[in-house]
Amino acid sequence: MADADEEAHVRRLNKAFHANQAAVYNDTHDVHEIAAGSFRMRVAETDRVLDLGTGTGFVREIIPSENVIGIDISRPML
Repeated sequence: MADADEEAHVRRLNKAFHANQAAVYNDTHDVHEIAAGSFRMRVAETDRVLDLGTGTGFVREIIPSENVIGIDISRPML
């Protein structure tokens, strides 16, 4: 298991990477279109969705539910 310093370092790198990618993330990740169909088929309007690692929040835009809560470690992504 990684020690606390290594885990903190990885967390900082993750935040820095995603802060840098935030402005172009949706344009550079084709997986969103692939995932969209799957989400639409499996989520009903009355479902509640917790989107961990929501990034730019694309899940909120593509599913029919109005009950979506998204959180992310990278504030610029939000």
